[in-house]
Amino acid sequence: MSYFQCTNCRFVQTEDPYWLEEAYASPIAHSDAGLVFRNYMLSRVASNIIAKLFNPEANFLDCGGGYGLFVRLMRDINYKFFWQDKYCENIFAQGFEANLQEGETYEVATSFEVFEHLVNPIVEISEILKYSKNILFSTELLPDSDPKPEEWWYYAPHEGQHISFYTPKSLFILAERLGLNLYSNGSSLHLLTESNIPEALFERLSYYDSLGLKDFLLVSRDYLQTIEKVDSEQYKVKMRETEAELGRTQAQLHDTYAQWVQSQAQLHATQTELGQTQGQLHEKEAQLVQSQVQLHAAQTEIGRSQARLHQNEAKVAQSQAQQHQMQEEFERNQEQLQQRQEEWEVLQGQLQAAELEVANFQKQQHQMQADFERTQAELQQRQEELEVLQGQLQTAELEAANFQRQQHQMQEDFERTQAELQQRQEEWEVLQGQLQAAELEVANFQKQQHQMQADFERTQAELQERQEELEVLQGQLQTAEVEVVNLRSQEYRTQEELSQAMSVAHCAQQEMKQWQSQYHEVFAELEQSQSQLHQLQEQLERSQAQGERVHWELQRAEFQQAVANQANGNGQMHYRLLVWEGWYAYRSGDLKKMRECLQESLKFTSLPRTETVSNWLESFSTFSSEKGGQLDSHALTNSEEWKQLMRRLLTKANSSKI
Repeated sequence: MSYFQCTNCRFVQTEDPYWLEEAYASPIAHSDAGLVFRNYMLSRVASNIIAKLFNPEANFLDCGGGYGLFVRLMRDINYKFFWQDKYCENIFAQGFEANLQEGETYEVATSFEVFEHLVNPIVEISEILKYSKNILFSTELLPDSDPKPEEWWYYAPHEGQHISFYTPKSLFILAERLGLNLYSNGSSLHLLTESNIPEALFERLSYYDSLGLKDFLLVSRDYLQTIEKVDSEQYKVKMRETEAELGRTQAQLHDTYAQWVQSQAQLHATQTELGQTQGQLHEKEAQLVQSQVQLHAAQTEIGRSQARLHQNEAKVAQSQAQQHQMQEEFERNQEQLQQRQEEWEVLQGQLQAAELEVANFQKQQHQMQADFERTQAELQQRQEELEVLQGQLQTAELEAANFQRQQHQMQEDFERTQAELQQRQEEWEVLQGQLQAAELEVANFQKQQHQMQADFERTQAELQERQEELEVLQGQLQTAEVEVVNLRSQEYRTQEELSQAMSVAHCAQQEMKQWQSQYHEVFAELEQSQSQLHQLQEQLERSQAQGERVHWELQRAEFQQAVANQANGNGQMHYRLLVWEGWYAYRSGDLKKMRECLQESLKFTSLPRTETVSNWLESFSTFSSEKGGQLDSHALTNSEEWKQLMRRLLTKANSSKI
């Protein structure tokens, strides 16, 4: 097939795809080994986008839904999705086919891995817009290097179904012509909509590991075996067609050779007949010469003897008759000779044409022999490649055996971890009991403290009241002393009153000292209670810290198991665990440990630095959302530890460029 590219927007499309009927004999490509995993990933991403940007309670349409797996996954999480596909059988979503004849509209139309199959994108996308003004779709964007068909896996020429390939500019022009806004994650997921959406929000919601998925598909043993099988079948078909063409050519060559042999036989017969005719002609010519000699002798004889004229007139007449007859026969022989000459020229032309045709067929035979030898060489090369692939298959089987052993070891580690987790769970339950007992004790102590606080406040009020009485008495005493100084004449009369006042003052002072002693005792008891409360709080904090550590270990084991179930290699598992531990350290306020975990995770990922940083932020946001919180990305990216990590990444990137 031939490919054509637009010089303006770099959109690529094949020639008129006359082969589609044959290509869609199997609606789902045999080499699509990532069908289930891709639908699972897209269902998670689509649910996030719908929940944040659209009405989750509305109806949704999946255009080009294939076997109905995506519709089934979305309905399982309570989204009202309906299926539509004119090429494929609905297997997983039976009973939920969309009735498009009634003109029903939908909140969002999804169309995953469909746009690259469109013959006329403008027309076919306009048909989808009749049912929804929001289209969420996936298709891989053409790399900036404009790779050739054999250099980019997404062309998939062996399947013949991918015929249109887009660039960011071509999608933007498409959206302009349709009067819609375009949002894209820059890789494989895109949105056409009438709404205005923050680009950063869509990029964050639409992120998923398409690069990892592509790498997984390209190295998948199922994918490689399928491609090898398709190539082998196509090679066998090509070999059969070549052999059939060679057989037809050999048959034509055999027929031509038979015709050439027959022409040679006819030519030989014609030459023999021509030789016989020339012999007869020479014989007639000899007879004519003999007749002319006889005529000349007769004329000589007539000239010498007129007397014998009458005697010879009969002979002359007879000779003339014979001469006339011979002349007629000579003319007939001349005509036959002319006819044989023409036939001989025609046969000469046929012979030359036959010789040219034989020469052409000999050239074709040589060419076909060369093609056959080249085909044999290609067959030998395919045989060698097959042997290499068989060696790789054996290596892959050995790696699979090693992976199974590692998986068995991981299973044993997981069981051991489960046992440890059970033990930690029991310890955690014991700590929970101790914590509850400590909480009860703290509650009782708080009650006692409230009671003591009330008693202390009441004592303070009484002490204040006594202090006021003492101040009143002191005022009275001062008055009495003034009266004693000024009215010495009344000394004896007021002496008794003074003594009584002094006695009252002394009692008040004694009561005040007693209340002060009680106050110091209460204050000492309060300090002792506060010390006990501080000790209980420290014990409670230690218990909470132990509980948090146990809870953290439990979460880490659960996350490790989830990562082990989803990861396709130990490197990815270590990477995701380190990112999770970095998030937990950030959540706990340990930014130094967060920086160390993220820096360590770089050893276990093959993503570019920019995509790794985006993945860190997305993972932190996802983990925070799962725990009911929200990531403060501004505070995170402005922290000193994060800036140090970015400077370190920038330094490494610059050194690698050098």
